[in-house]
This record gives sequence, structure tokens and C-alpha cells, in this order.
Amino acid sequence: MTETTEAAAPPGAGDKPAAPAPPASELDPRRWLALASVMTALFMVLLDVSIVNVAIPAIRSNLAATTPTSSSSSPATASPMRCC
Repeated sequence: MTETTEAAAPPGAGDKPAAPAPPASELDPRRWLALASVMTALFMVLLDVSIVNVAIPAIRSNLAATTPTSSSSSPATASPMRCC
């Protein structure tokens, strides 16, 4: 009993060949600027969240905040950043 079963191909697969990639001369040269902008924004979010996490103990001691209050500041800071 050595039957082989093959996975069914998704509908439309194999009907037409994949489109070839456009030549480099037709690609938008600003795509690298867009990539750099997105990567910089992601780095800034990571840096911001890291700074908040490092500062939480000092904030807690200076403001006499309770643990639940101070632990909610990190997700509150990161939440607006996650919308993207």
C-alpha cells in the first residue's frame, strides 16, 4: 500500500505562466528611498519602546507609581506605533 497523494493545485495555477520581472530600467528608482524611510521609522519605534522600558523603574520611583500603573505605560506608548 504505497499510494502517493499529491496536493491539489490552487484554482488558476498553471493556467498561464508567471509574468517576468520588469527590467531594472522600468523599476521606480525611489523604491530604495521608500525602503530606507520605512526601515528608519521601524528603528525609531524600536528605539522609543526600548527607552520607555529602560525608564520605567525611574518613572515608578520618582512618581511613586504602583506596578500596574507603571506597567501599563509601555503598551500605551507602543500602541499608536502598532497601527501601521
